[in-house]
Amino acid sequence: MESSRHPTPHALDPDKVEWSVAEIDAAIELVSSGLALSVRLCELPEIESAAAFGLSHAQAAGIPFRFVRHGDGPPFIVVGPRETTRIADNRS
Repeated sequence: MESSRHPTPHALDPDKVEWSVAEIDAAIELVSSGLALSVRLCELPEIESAAAFGLSHAQAAGIPFRFVRHGDGPPFIVVGPRETTRIADNRS
């Protein structure tokens, strides 16, 4: 019987996850405060694990959150754009 090779999962580094979540939280704050329309986060360490926390934080803030993976490229996160409502100009 031939043994199949499976990738060995690496141990998560809690410090890297925490750092990446802090980066996501900063992006959420930038979008929610109106300082940025959206923020794209690339090459975050432990991005898959951090994304789970980031999604819950973005949902709590009412900010759109997307985890994107295209083909063989590295995954990235997009925070925003925030839903905005235009206020009509009532000047006559």
